[in-house]
Parts: sequence; C-alpha cells; structure tokens
Amino acid sequence: MTIGIPVLGEADTAPPAAIPAFILAGATAIAGVILLSTVKKQEAAPAPEQT
Repeated sequence: MTIGIPVLGEADTAPPAAIPAFILAGATAIAGVILLSTVKKQEAAPAPEQT
C-alpha cells in the first residue's frame, strides 16, 4: 500500500476524504500481521478415550 499509492499512482482519482481511510486500512493490515506473527500455538488437548 505504501508503494502502490505514491509510486504507482493508484489513488490519483481518490477524493481527499479517502486518505484517512487508506491510512486506517494500512495500519489495520500492519497490526494484523504483527498480531498473527506473535500468536503462540497451543497444544491440543488429548482426545478423551471412548469406551
């Protein structure tokens, strides 16, 4: 996103009010990547024995 807007001109026709939405979308994407990279896997509980 930070490359696409200024370098490729993907937002040339976007209204000025859309700029905060672009910033929010970028921040959300970055936060999601950071959160997903820090999640630790939990070991699955053993299955109960069937009788």
